[in-house]
Amino acid sequence: MGQRHQIFIHALNDEHNDVKSVKLKPKYIEGFGNAHTTVYAFHYQWLYGLAPLLVTQNVLKYFPHKKTHLNPFSENFKYNDPRHEVINWLMAFRELSDGPEVFGYDKPFLLNLTDHSVRHEFDRVDNNDGITIIDMMTGKYCFMRLEETDDSGSGNTPFQPINANEYFFKYYPDLKEKHKEIFERAIPVLNFFDKVAVLTKEEVAEIFPKMKSKLKITQKEETLSS
Repeated sequence: MGQRHQIFIHALNDEHNDVKSVKLKPKYIEGFGNAHTTVYAFHYQWLYGLAPLLVTQNVLKYFPHKKTHLNPFSENFKYNDPRHEVINWLMAFRELSDGPEVFGYDKPFLLNLTDHSVRHEFDRVDNNDGITIIDMMTGKYCFMRLEETDDSGSGNTPFQPINANEYFFKYYPDLKEKHKEIFERAIPVLNFFDKVAVLTKEEVAEIFPKMKSKLKITQKEETLSS
């Protein structure tokens, strides 16, 4: 059960050289690779409506793109359980709420530690409320549905990048009349996203090359984006 949502963050990976432990380094490379960048995949059991927008806003607002490192095994974290610290990093600026209707209420789990394939194929997840992709290398983002029908309703176009407004208002088509509190909370958040560029499907494909067929990237589109 749950309002299952995943957040994928494309960020620098060069801190993996800091992993000095012979025991930890192979596990790190298995989960995150040894390329210059990697994808950190977070699973939320309860995250929907306004909540994904808030988490995304905080990541983009408080962590400058290109400078952000998310290595959960870096000695810089200085914690006994590095998995908890990388989760705390993502949650660092998430405000508290009275309930799940606005924010969701669980902490995420770092999927790279259990299934490293998710950093290549973002649909290999248990999902019913779409996904978020944040590119720390460009400061761009997008939301995306994986099914034509999910907990937001029917009529979705799967594997199509959408912006914050499109994702949010699918949940609350009658927002002003029935969800006044959420609407008032959402206004500054949506205003923030008006100034943030949205990833194109070609840019998503550059982060996730194995997803090109599902993103329906044609050879012509690849040539134009290169």
